[in-house]
Amino acid sequence: MAIKVIPNKKFLEVPKLEELTRNEIRLLSTIKNPNVIRFEQMLRTTNNMYMIYEFCNGGNLEELLHKKKVFTENEALGLFKQIVNGYFSLY
Repeated sequence: MAIKVIPNKKFLEVPKLEELTRNEIRLLSTIKNPNVIRFEQMLRTTNNMYMIYEFCNGGNLEELLHKKKVFTENEALGLFKQIVNGYFSLY
């Protein structure tokens, strides 16, 4: 599990944040794709909103790029396929 914490005061400071957060929850709740992080649930307390996601212990693409530096053509093609697959589901 991975948890995104948003202080409730942020919703007052950035009025559009409420709409964007609802859209994120609605969209990610409906998508079942291995290349898109899965949204589990949302909890709200007096002070914070907690958005609970699937935990990906492999890190993210940015970390992989910094660690690996150079990819073979096949590795790059595999990563590109995953990105396109994820975007296709989001679209």
